Amino acid sequence: MVHGTKPFGKCDVVPALFHIETTFQHLNFIPIFPLRSHLVMQRGVGPYVGGYSRVDLPLQWNSILYAWIRAASFLGSAIGLLMMMISIQDHVVSIGRGLFAVMGVMLVASMLWPRIRKPSFERACSLAQAAGITEKGWAALHIIYGKELPQLQSQQD
Repeated sequence: MVHGTKPFGKCDVVPALFHIETTFQHLNFIPIFPLRSHLVMQRGVGPYVGGYSRVDLPLQWNSILYAWIRAASFLGSAIGLLMMMISIQDHVVSIGRGLFAVMGVMLVASMLWPRIRKPSFERACSLAQAAGITEKGWAALHIIYGKELPQLQSQQD
């Protein structure tokens, strides 16, 4: 059995800038108990230019739910597949097929949805502020969301 800590639950993805993930205590790579959430910034965006940087956040329930939904979907689809493969009776095969299909769709949806859907601009700004991203990062954030760049203090003087 494999156990330890590992990040799961990637969500609130702002492409090329940052995302949220939660470190879990895991058992065989199944997230069990959430320990802490992080905002993971891409290279050159955060205060530590040159590498990825992490900022600790309070536990983020959306990240925790994504991790648990993905784990449950994976386990459910695996159980459904096993039921289809080892059962002799037709009604068990049908239940296994249905479980495999539903859980498989949930697994794919839970993997794709947070990567396709960005957080709202307001949420992204509050996360960026908590992380202390660079001016370059703020400019990229406004460009990604199609918002007008704010005037910088040095340009107004």
